[in-house]
Amino acid sequence: MKVIIKEITRALFFLSASIFMLAGISACKQEENPPEDIPFVRLLEEQSYKSEILNRSMTYAVLLPAAYENSADSFPVVYLLHGFGDDETAWYKDGYIQYYSDRDEQANGPMIFVMPQAFNTYYVNKYNGNYPIMDVLINELVPSIDSLFRTIPDADHRAVMGYSMGGYGAIILPAKNPAVFKTGVSMSMSFRTDSQYVAEPQNVFDIQWGPVFGGIGKAGNERLTDYFLANTPFHFFSDPANHYLWDLNFFFTCGDEEETLGVTNEELHNILVELDFPHVYRMNHGGHSWDYWHHELPEALKFISCAFNGIPYSGSALKNPGR
Repeated sequence: MKVIIKEITRALFFLSASIFMLAGISACKQEENPPEDIPFVRLLEEQSYKSEILNRSMTYAVLLPAAYENSADSFPVVYLLHGFGDDETAWYKDGYIQYYSDRDEQANGPMIFVMPQAFNTYYVNKYNGNYPIMDVLINELVPSIDSLFRTIPDADHRAVMGYSMGGYGAIILPAKNPAVFKTGVSMSMSFRTDSQYVAEPQNVFDIQWGPVFGGIGKAGNERLTDYFLANTPFHFFSDPANHYLWDLNFFFTCGDEEETLGVTNEELHNILVELDFPHVYRMNHGGHSWDYWHHELPEALKFISCAFNGIPYSGSALKNPGR
């Protein structure tokens, strides 16, 4: 009798252990499976891709339109470029891009916004080849975005918009890569005419301009390196070899309280007028701040929408101080 009880107890022990193990395995399997209803997140922060060119990870953010979740549609893309000293978070933290895009989405249509990290590069490859950020953006980021999201992957449906340093990027990227970007919106472009470039204080020149365009330690006309001249809009727009630029869409805006950059942007506008180059130029009251760029965003997004849809822009296109 004792033997029978002992065997029954032993059997019950192993049965309990087996049930416990099966329950544990079942729980592990449940934990491995993600929840079925993952909430749709429109603003994707701290995204990254591995740049083979730079041999490092690069960060970006993406803002998806509300319509992205419940449709199979593809959407045009706007690349938003930050200014000197800022990063990819600027457009959604300080620029309120989601507010402005959502507010006028019914009129402008839904768009995907991509905000790349670019450091203080001016969005061009450095003169010495050490940091080819333009190659990274064009050959690595854009194809990556097109593979990950439902984009319309052609130049007619890609735009770049930037402020300050990014304002220059919004000109140089389409100008040098018309097969990738057809539209550029430049807000308070940070750049220099030849005369401004030559007169720049030496310490500013050696920190801000020389590392990108060459000529560190140089003064006077020696600063006007071949690389600088090849990448300045004050020269390449007037080069007859660049006739393809006439097929691009450009929108420029600058505040009337800008000092150095007011001269810069006005001079570029005057050159384009003399060339009879089609573009939109706006000057309203304001300085080098988000207050001004917020004011200009509705018209800028309207311009981009018109470009995406192949229709003429009908907004205010001339100087209008004192709004």
